Amino acid sequence: MHDRQPGAPGQYTMTIAADQLTKLLAGESCTIVLVRDDQPIAAGTPYNKASVLPDDLAASICPTVTDPTPADAFKGLLARRYTKTLLAAGWVGNEAPYTQTVAVDGILTTDCPHYGVAYTDAYAAEKEAFALIDDLETADGSVTFTCFDEKPQVDLNIQLEVNR
Repeated sequence: MHDRQPGAPGQYTMTIAADQLTKLLAGESCTIVLVRDDQPIAAGTPYNKASVLPDDLAASICPTVTDPTPADAFKGLLARRYTKTLLAAGWVGNEAPYTQTVAVDGILTTDCPHYGVAYTDAYAAEKEAFALIDDLETADGSVTFTCFDEKPQVDLNIQLEVNR
């Protein structure tokens, strides 16, 4: 990004319509139009969504946030992300609830991760299986997922995100 470099800092052109001039002369509130007329040497980069946080960048930095702000993007950059696979054959229990524990280096008991399906070619099947997961619990170095009714019948790629 580049800063605007004014040639005549603080210079504006003021325009006032005749009816507004009458109000001004009568001491009433009126509307005037001010236009920056600083004769820039360099226009600078516009400060807008496209130059600050374009949609494709926001989606890669903070994929779980709808309509992200720059603050969300900064949080996303600080987040720790893990992708783990829950195996269809890895669920423990002969009847509900079923559990599966996966090792996650660096995760702590006090962490409260957001989780979702990691996008793959089999996304539709994974999305349906993901809906069966009801809960998760963290421990130092692991996460345990629980299904209270039925267990997924397909391998499931899960993305965990822990904000710092």
